[in-house]
Amino acid sequence: MFSRILVKEKAKVQIKGKRKFMLIDLYFCWTLLFVLSIVISLLIEPKIKNTTVVIVIIFVILVMLLSFFVERRTKKTVKYAKNEDAFLILIDESESYTFITKHLVACCIIGVGLLLFIFPGVYLAYRLMFVKQIAVDKPKLGIVDTIKYSFELTKGIEFDLFILDLSFAWRYIIIICTFGIAMILLAPYILVTKAVLYDQLSTEPLY
Repeated sequence: MFSRILVKEKAKVQIKGKRKFMLIDLYFCWTLLFVLSIVISLLIEPKIKNTTVVIVIIFVILVMLLSFFVERRTKKTVKYAKNEDAFLILIDESESYTFITKHLVACCIIGVGLLLFIFPGVYLAYRLMFVKQIAVDKPKLGIVDTIKYSFELTKGIEFDLFILDLSFAWRYIIIICTFGIAMILLAPYILVTKAVLYDQLSTEPLY
């Protein structure tokens, strides 16, 4: 168990003065998605041959770019949680590909769980909540060890993690109602809060 109030308060302190940098990152991501959606719409015109191949290639590129973005964003939030400077983070290709692999494996496990009457997927989603943070904070850990470590950190606090997510409910609703646009303003606080919680659980639990 952990104190949601203390975690949130620390997140507010850690994000102070850094929100604008996260907003720039999120704005860049949405701009990238918008540009790629236009490119896809142009390429699927009937005149274009091998449309399926083109779409698959663009989809792969999109997944890779988004994964790089998610890695960079996660690395920043973890550094913010540790009160470290994260103004400029360069992409390390080897670490990025490792991060992508770990992230995709976790998503696949959750996806399989969702197919098994939904509840197992929700449970696994909370047990694997910190896979992204672990992947950037401890890149040398293998896939299996990363998953095991996430299970260790979340053992016995699954319901508390659910309640933490529930406290962000109104933010999630606004994000959904605005088709994700509001994420630019609301996501930074949520992301840093979870990074702060990861940092606390991986060092000394916050009670």
